[in-house]
Amino acid sequence: MLDVVRKIVPEIQKPDQRRIPGSIQCEWCQAKGICPEKKAADAALDKAADDEVTDEGMTAMYARTREERGAHVGQFKQRQKAFTELLKRYARFMVREPDSIAGWRLTTKADRYVTSEATAMELVREEFGTDALYSSIKFSVAALETELAKTMPMKEAKAAVVRVLGSVLKSKKSDPYLIEARSI
Repeated sequence: MLDVVRKIVPEIQKPDQRRIPGSIQCEWCQAKGICPEKKAADAALDKAADDEVTDEGMTAMYARTREERGAHVGQFKQRQKAFTELLKRYARFMVREPDSIAGWRLTTKADRYVTSEATAMELVREEFGTDALYSSIKFSVAALETELAKTMPMKEAKAAVVRVLGSVLKSKKSDPYLIEARSI
């Protein structure tokens, strides 16, 4: 295998090699910012996105085959990943130079948590009473399943939770979103 790799690497590094843009090929390429094939593929994707946004009925979606739709979604996801990374870079830039981006400001979210739930529960009960304590406790089905899975397989733990809590167990679905389907 090493002999094959040693033979192929010099071949693919020749300047006359055909460049084929794509998520895997371009992800680590140092020339993707100036590559004409990548720029052309990005421009075509931008035009396709603009066409779909302009066409309020989204008829372009229906005109594609399922394979073309899958490739298109993959391209959009790759672009979304690239934009997310660029926005993170801009945020890091603004952390270093706070006035560097006009019209934007930095903000953060703070997720608060307690380091010891038992201590926190006792402090709340002492200061605010039992009613305040019970109203502040949030029941977690996932945490219960994880706890039960310590003594039984996870599949059985999930079934036990459904058996015991079936009368009070409800589920709320999120809005649909796309993830890549992986074949086994």
